[in-house]
Amino acid sequence: MKNFIKWDQRELYEKIIISLTSLFAFVFVIYIFVYNPIRKLNIDASLKVSKAMADYELVANTIPYLSEKKIEEEVIFTRAILIQIARENNISLSRINPMKESLVVWIDDVETIKMYQFIQALINVGGANLIRASISINDNYLLSAQLTFSSI
Repeated sequence: MKNFIKWDQRELYEKIIISLTSLFAFVFVIYIFVYNPIRKLNIDASLKVSKAMADYELVANTIPYLSEKKIEEEVIFTRAILIQIARENNISLSRINPMKESLVVWIDDVETIKMYQFIQALINVGGANLIRASISINDNYLLSAQLTFSSI
């Protein structure tokens, strides 16, 4: 490499210019290929954490009210009521599986707030009794759920 740029034959100011240019090129490469991706990952992680904290607060504030039934008149929860409330809340049900004493419902790709409003409406308006809920989040920050309601 020294023979290529004839380092020994260069003047002092040329050596300084070549050294500084090499240093700036090295720092630029480090910035582009190391620092920038790490910074972007940090920003993405911060956004995910803030979204998760907002979802946690929503869930933590909603869960105490899910167990309270505020039904003015006695309503018997049926599949028809489930479908009606899903339509009112713009929720598309992936699958409904009626069993002997329960009704299992699968829901995919729903925003967090809409999911919990839907569950709250089923309990308060539809008279549903939520037995089990398995809720997960995908890469697009949308929820998927498998809900089991008592049909008694």
